[in-house]
Parts: sequence; C-alpha cells; structure tokens
Amino acid sequence: MRKTKKHKVYSIEEKNEIVKEYLGGLSRRNDLIRKYDLGSPSVLKRWVNQVKVYGSVMDRRG
Repeated sequence: MRKTKKHKVYSIEEKNEIVKEYLGGLSRRNDLIRKYDLGSPSVLKRWVNQVKVYGSVMDRRG
C-alpha cells in the first residue's frame, strides 16, 4: 500500500507573502516550490494570478 503525502494548508497571509517573495524577485519559482513544499508549479501560478486579478490570494475553502 502506498502512503500519500498530506499537503500543507497555508493561510491567506502566508500565500500572499510567498507571492510577494516571488513577484519581488527575491526567489525563483522553483526555489519557492521546494522551500515551501508547494508540490506543483500550478499552485504558485494560481496564487500569482489571483494576486494580479484581485490584489490578494482568494480563500477558496468552504
């Protein structure tokens, strides 16, 4: 039986800080993905798009 890895749940503030670090040029995308264990580049891309459109990461949780 294969064990699955539970992903970390980030707060809105944490997500915004990660995006700020990326957009500010402080870290490269792949470095942030590894540093924060985001699992996939699409996660960071989604957060960046939300910040560009809405000014902040949106909370999509129920």
